[in-house]
Amino acid sequence: MTLAEVMAPAIALAREGVPMSFHLHDRIGRNKERLSWFNASAALFLNADRTGPAVGVGEKWRNPDLADTLEAIAYHGAEWFYTGELADDIVAAVRGAVNPNTGLSGLMTKHDIETYRAVRRQPVRFPVGDEYEVIGHALPSSGGLTMAILM
Repeated sequence: MTLAEVMAPAIALAREGVPMSFHLHDRIGRNKERLSWFNASAALFLNADRTGPAVGVGEKWRNPDLADTLEAIAYHGAEWFYTGELADDIVAAVRGAVNPNTGLSGLMTKHDIETYRAVRRQPVRFPVGDEYEVIGHALPSSGGLTMAILM
């Protein structure tokens, strides 16, 4: 499959929207103050007056900017994410976003993005009963290991 074919379902979901879950709606409501600190997060998650979630539970929640970004990556290729215009835009957004509590902005550079590479690791696997196997992220992420310990 091509990169564009692999990314097509995610692009469609971002553009067409997904139903807002109760859990996400609740988390947005609980974190509306923090989400309102930055225009980008407020525009994506909050209503116009920034008093609550942008949409109600079960309503379609869309992310057209993500869809556009994924389409551009599908068109230009994965390397463009690390070295192209998108990398410049990410750095500008991080460095331009000032935390109102600290007055500090991000320190990311284009070199940080250009030199980053994901590391493939074997996942953590553990059985749950006789029928299921749970698969999670390996270290340095702790999610898979935490799930195994809790089970």
